[in-house]
Amino acid sequence: MTPEELYSKLQVKTGFETLNKTSTDKQIRIVGRVHSPSIPTWLQVVERLLLRSESSKWNADISKQYFMRGDKLLYGWRIIFQADDIVKYLPEIASTIDSTPMAMSTPTDEIPLHGNPNRYALNNGKGAQPMLTAKTMANR
Repeated sequence: MTPEELYSKLQVKTGFETLNKTSTDKQIRIVGRVHSPSIPTWLQVVERLLLRSESSKWNADISKQYFMRGDKLLYGWRIIFQADDIVKYLPEIASTIDSTPMAMSTPTDEIPLHGNPNRYALNNGKGAQPMLTAKTMANR
C-alpha cells in the first residue's frame, strides 16, 4: 500500500479532501478538510485511529490547524502518522479506516411554526400541520 492509496481511502470513507501532503520513511503528514455532512463519520474514523494507535507500533496525531485566508479564520484537519517504517503499517491504518462504520444520520425533530393561527390545519387539508396529526386526503 502507498500513501496515495491511504489518501484515497480517507476521501472515499469520510470525504476528506487532501490539500497538502508530505511523506518520509518515518512519517506521513496530511492536511485537508472535511465538509459538514461528513463530519460525524470523520469523527468516528478519528476516534478509531487514535484508539488503534494506542496499541500499535505506529502513532497517530490528529488535530485542527488554524490559518488565515484574507480576513477569515479557517481550519483544516492535520493528520500525522509516525513509525520507524510507516509504509509497513499502512495496511493496518487502512483497515482501521475501512472497518469504521458510517455514522447514522441525525433525525430531524418537528419544530412548531409560528405565525397566524389561521394558516394551521385548514379544513381542506392545506396549510402547516403537525406531522402525526395532519389532515390528509387519506384520513378525512
